[in-house]
Amino acid sequence: MRKLNFLKVYSGLPKDIYILFIAKMITCMGMFIMPLWTLILTQKIGLTKSQAGLMTTIFAVAQAPGLLLGGKLIDKVGRKRVVFFSQTFGAIIYIICAVVPMSMTTVVMLIAASTLYTVASPALDALTADITTPENRKASFSLIYFGINLGYTISPMLGGFLFARHLPLLFVLDAVTTIISTSLIMIYIKEPRFKNPDNTLSESAQDDGREASVLQVLWRTRILLYFILTMFIYQFCYTQWSFMLPLQMGDFFGGNGALNYSFLVTVNAITVIALTPIATALTQKFYPLVIMAFGGFCYFISFVMFGFFKDLPLFIIATLILTLGEILISVNSSSFIANQTPDTHRGRVNSLSTFMQGTCFAVAPLIMGNVISITNYQTSWWIIAGLMLLGFLSMLALNRKNRRI
Repeated sequence: MRKLNFLKVYSGLPKDIYILFIAKMITCMGMFIMPLWTLILTQKIGLTKSQAGLMTTIFAVAQAPGLLLGGKLIDKVGRKRVVFFSQTFGAIIYIICAVVPMSMTTVVMLIAASTLYTVASPALDALTADITTPENRKASFSLIYFGINLGYTISPMLGGFLFARHLPLLFVLDAVTTIISTSLIMIYIKEPRFKNPDNTLSESAQDDGREASVLQVLWRTRILLYFILTMFIYQFCYTQWSFMLPLQMGDFFGGNGALNYSFLVTVNAITVIALTPIATALTQKFYPLVIMAFGGFCYFISFVMFGFFKDLPLFIIATLILTLGEILISVNSSSFIANQTPDTHRGRVNSLSTFMQGTCFAVAPLIMGNVISITNYQTSWWIIAGLMLLGFLSMLALNRKNRRI
């Protein structure tokens, strides 16, 4: 019965948060297409691996202007309108993809749909921040993160099962679940009014108003600027979990490499679901930057283990440590950004943060792929561990600076 007590951290939250929890879970339950992006390009459209890599780079670059423009629209026209138009038009594009033959036109439509969906993410983060307070914000973001991971436990299995013979059905199911989740948000959640109730904001940030640019807000709220830069280090290192580690699994375990990496991903998913409520409850009273620093230290330990050991049981232990860090960072980062950002600029700041994260996913594999080719996995992991140690120390320094403000 002890585990049930940890779930109490999610009681008493605003009604709209529970709607967002359900909506995000439904969206992720139906997120079939993007995880299959590479397989669609190579097996269904017939691109080579190098061509697929080029399309992936274009895919990442194309999201940048969408995010930056979307951030402005989120703050100007409202969170719900951006969510409605971006997710609805993205779903319509997926339905079109289901009925037209696979071709390069499909690739263009997938990039367009993904860009639209990406714009919705910072809008939903801004909406979550608007309908919460500093007191319940961490638990609210944690619940939504919990729902996202619950949804992700279903979509990969069903997507892999239907991919070979029923890909058009996956496009339709992805679109339908998106439309359902969007409808829940539009019907049951009211557009919040700007009110700036957060006493954690600096006076200079609150006085900016709608006319200040996002760069002006970041410059006047330096702790937020430094935090986003530090999170760039965190994200750069974390990206190696999905890039360098599967390559290493393939080289270490041969034909069993993909199976072993899939097992580690499953361990990661189960651990996230099991520990998110517990970690949220146990860290509720601690400073968020301290918790994220500890999460970064967990990353550091896991990266050292990935570089030092070659046995699967030790990789499993390293994955558990990595996942604990992921939970602590994910639960606290969004709420920290929300607490430090004026509500008139949350769309732009969240879009910039998402853009920085996307940049990591675009450049980190390119950089570390070259590092691996001229060194080895152990040296590459030492480099990542050293960079992560820098991120950990930077987060501790940010915490000291923030507590003086």
